[in-house]
Amino acid sequence: MSLRPLELSIADVSAGLQLSIEAGWNQTAADWAVFIRHGTVFGLKDGDALVATAAILPYSNFGFVSMVLVTPAWRKRGLATRLVDQSITALRARGLVPVLDATPAGAVVYKRLGFQTIFELWRWERTASWSEPTPAGKSAARPVGLEQLDTFARIDAKAFGSNRHFLFQEFLDRADTRVFLSDSGFVMTRKGYRAGQLGPLVAQTEAAACDLLAPTVATLQGLVFLDVAERCCKLRRWLESNGFLRQRPFQRMALGQANGFGDPACLMVMAGPEFG
Repeated sequence: MSLRPLELSIADVSAGLQLSIEAGWNQTAADWAVFIRHGTVFGLKDGDALVATAAILPYSNFGFVSMVLVTPAWRKRGLATRLVDQSITALRARGLVPVLDATPAGAVVYKRLGFQTIFELWRWERTASWSEPTPAGKSAARPVGLEQLDTFARIDAKAFGSNRHFLFQEFLDRADTRVFLSDSGFVMTRKGYRAGQLGPLVAQTEAAACDLLAPTVATLQGLVFLDVAERCCKLRRWLESNGFLRQRPFQRMALGQANGFGDPACLMVMAGPEFG
């Protein structure tokens, strides 16, 4: 049976969500809607059933390739490669560099397509009620809301390499999103399908990052995920001392280049492999 290609609309959010739930991922329906409203989700349907997706989320000079999913019955038939190629073509047509966060198995495939590694990161996890987090110092972090959006969006843009004001606006429209801001940076948390997602975290130093983490983690309950740049040794030690465990690695990769964007040294925890 031939598959029908399409671009997902808001009416397809629940079908996309079922694919990510099936894969054990952490995205919510609201996350899927972000890609549809601000990017493009390419899909393939078998009759009325959505069987594969890949999404692009354009930023100013690069764009993320995300949500590459294939239902088990249709795997190993080239569907993911087909949709990734379509995503790359769409980003290049806009003059944007394709970027993605790849698992080790995915990185092998993406390297063949010309992607190069910018840096490595690991997903860490913890049940947040494990214990009271260890303060790293005297934290001046304070909870803030929508009124400070412009402030922390500017801080993030310098580190990330592009303005993500629209993304943070989407996150802050959700009642469960929290932001802590200090003179040295900020950290954000939001609800995921399986676990709370902590990130992004931008800070001038790793000590400042630890100071931001302590009050943030203290507000969380249940399972928590965060995607941490592997270069952050002090931050990793703080996580280990506070009961966090490594879950799995990723590689941030860009098509045709190994240099990053913005100031990667300040981007210590990502917003997630789907958002960067």
